[in-house]
Amino acid sequence: MRGRISTLAATAALYLALAPSSANAGPLVGFRTGVGFTGGKIEGSIRMADRASWTTPVQLEAGWRFGDSLSLTAFGTFSAGHLDSDYSDFCDTNQASCIIDQTRFGAQGQWSFMPGERFDPWFGLGVAREVLTVDYSSPASGTTTSLRGWDFGAPPR
Repeated sequence: MRGRISTLAATAALYLALAPSSANAGPLVGFRTGVGFTGGKIEGSIRMADRASWTTPVQLEAGWRFGDSLSLTAFGTFSAGHLDSDYSDFCDTNQASCIIDQTRFGAQGQWSFMPGERFDPWFGLGVAREVLTVDYSSPASGTTTSLRGWDFGAPPR
């Protein structure tokens, strides 16, 4: 694994040293939002969709564009979960406050194969530290479950 990271770092350094300067090189700042649909399981057998049916993510990012093709950015995302109707009814019945949210911090890179063209295929890769929090607080009791992990994947475009 260490050898792959060293090779990747050396390749990136070589590209940066040899990359032609471009009018498109420079700082990048971004803001994204949208709607996300939940999937997967939490705590083994509980489906995430049984707690939050959808989310509203807000992402801020900052980075650098190296020439026309390569960009690297760091980002932070906060997503508020919108409770599934059955879970919301359960919380209301128990006079509980139920909150679900997700926070992610990471870095991502993108390579554009045909920059400036109408059809521009691209490849991206990212890594993030993710924290999912499910908070249930009632007059009788309360629990907070925080699940942490790493997320590896392609960044959104």
